[in-house]
Amino acid sequence: MDHLESMRVFVKVAEVSSFTHAADNLDISPAMATRAVAALETRLGVRLLQRTTRRVSLTDSGQIFLERARSIVADLDDAENMITAQQREPGGILRIATPVAFGLRHLSPVLTAFAERCPLVVPHITLSNDPVNLVERRFDVAVIPDGDHYSNTLVMRRFTTSPLRLVAAPDYLTRRGLPASLADLEHHVFLAHSGDGVSTPQRLLEPIKDALRCVEKQIVVNNLEMIYRFTLEGLGIAVLPDYLVCGKIASGELVQLLHTVELPSLNFNIAYASRKNLAVKVRAFVDFMLEYFSRMGVESRFSQCDAVVHKSTRALRAMVLPEVAGMPV
Repeated sequence: MDHLESMRVFVKVAEVSSFTHAADNLDISPAMATRAVAALETRLGVRLLQRTTRRVSLTDSGQIFLERARSIVADLDDAENMITAQQREPGGILRIATPVAFGLRHLSPVLTAFAERCPLVVPHITLSNDPVNLVERRFDVAVIPDGDHYSNTLVMRRFTTSPLRLVAAPDYLTRRGLPASLADLEHHVFLAHSGDGVSTPQRLLEPIKDALRCVEKQIVVNNLEMIYRFTLEGLGIAVLPDYLVCGKIASGELVQLLHTVELPSLNFNIAYASRKNLAVKVRAFVDFMLEYFSRMGVESRFSQCDAVVHKSTRALRAMVLPEVAGMPV
C-alpha cells in the first residue's frame, strides 16, 4: 500500500475510532488497515494512534497530522472526482430550491434546455420564499437573491441581475394621480413585502426608504408574485424586479414612476454547499445556469428595457393621463 493510501486509511481509522470499521468502509481487511497505519508511523517515526482492546484514540502527534492529512485526502478526492466527472454522464435526482416568482418566470425554459443536455437528470423543484437550509433539506442547489439570509459557508455564483423599478397600473394612476416626487408617495397606497424571503427588494430601497416611512396606507403581502398581480390590478404602487415588469411596461399595462430616482439592482446567485466532492449533476447544472443566462443575454436584455420603458411611459402619460402629461415621471 502506497503512502497516500496509508494516509487515507489513517484518516478513516481516526474518524471512526476503529480499525475494523475503517477497514469495512474502505473495503479492505482489518489486517491491511493495521499494517497501513503501522507503516505510516514507521515512516514518520512517531506513534499516531493509541490502541487498546476497547478503543483507538489519537496521540498529540496524531491529532496534528490528522488535520493536514484529512485536507490532503479531501483535495486528492476532489481532484479525482473532477477528472472522472468528465467521463460520466450526469444523472439522478437534482433538488432545486428557488424563490416563487423567479421559479415561475424562468425555470421552465431553463429546465427544458437543460433536459436536452442532461436527459438523465430528474429535477425536483421547491418554490419557496423562505431561506432554506441546503444541507438539512437535502437541496443540491438554490437560487438566492443578494441580501437573503443564508449561511456564509455556501458557494455563491452570480448568474444574472435585474434592476428594480417603481411601478403602478394606469387605472390606479388615473384614480390617485401621478407622483412627481418622493414626497408624493405619502398620498398613495404602497404594496409592501413582508418576511425575510421576499423582502430583498425592500431592504435594497435605500433611495426611497424615508419616503416609504411616511406611507400610512399599505397592503402587505409575503409573496412577490402576488405583489405583482396586485399592482397589475391597480391596488397600489410597488417596487418590483425588472424581469417581472419590463414586458408589462412595454405593453402599457404598467407605468414606471420617478425615473430620476435611481434604484439598485437585484442580483441572483446559484448556490451549493461545497466545492469539494461536487456531484456531477450539480456541477453540470451550475455550469449550465451560468452559460444559459450569459448566452441568452438576460442581463443585457434587462438593461436594454430602459429605452422601452421611457418610450412607452411617455406615450401612456399622454394617452391615459392627459391632465398630467407635462409632469416628469
